[in-house]
Amino acid sequence: MESNSIAPNQQPLVPPPPHHFSKTFIIVLIILLISAVGAGGYFLGARKSAPPQEVACTLDALLCPDGSSVGRIPPTCEFAPCPTAASDETANWKVYSKDGFSFRYPKDLVIQSEKSNEAVWQLDLNGDKLLYQMWLKWQSKPFTDPKVGMIVTIESQSSTIVQVDANKTITLDSKPAESFYYGCGGDCYRHSVRFTVDNTYYELTGSTPGAGTDEIFVQILSTFRFD
Repeated sequence: MESNSIAPNQQPLVPPPPHHFSKTFIIVLIILLISAVGAGGYFLGARKSAPPQEVACTLDALLCPDGSSVGRIPPTCEFAPCPTAASDETANWKVYSKDGFSFRYPKDLVIQSEKSNEAVWQLDLNGDKLLYQMWLKWQSKPFTDPKVGMIVTIESQSSTIVQVDANKTITLDSKPAESFYYGCGGDCYRHSVRFTVDNTYYELTGSTPGAGTDEIFVQILSTFRFD
């Protein structure tokens, strides 16, 4: 019969005591966890609250049917909506069509002459004293670009010496165009717009002999449509 007795020099097998974390270690661990959560929340909030990057849009303008103009707005740089008009008075205007584009003009504005490279309109504003004229020219090469402050000669029915007062880029039916203002003394000035269609260069000019008459030309520009 076997004996379970322990030899005199042999120590009995005792299981190791369970490992206990000290209170200090637990406190430090909790502090580290709280700090990590707080730091993560701070960086996440800082990222969300960071100001968006500024978007620079081009400075061209879109002409609206009421004669006003609107610019592009960030972040998409789309044109701002035109003011809503109660009615579009240009709807009943005449239509002039050329290769690749068309525009409307007032019924009282009559084509006075039409040549191989020029069409001229005329409107009697006040008897025989004030005449509003508009002319369209086209050619196969670019027009000479005038600079602000230059003295130039505009040729229509008669040559007129004018000074370039302003120049800016506008948009005609989503197509870029260059707009020029010329002063010719007193209330007289010219407003010209240049654009290109199928390698043909066009210049549309309106004479403005009195205050407010440029609104007619701006409304005409707002009716441009390109094929």
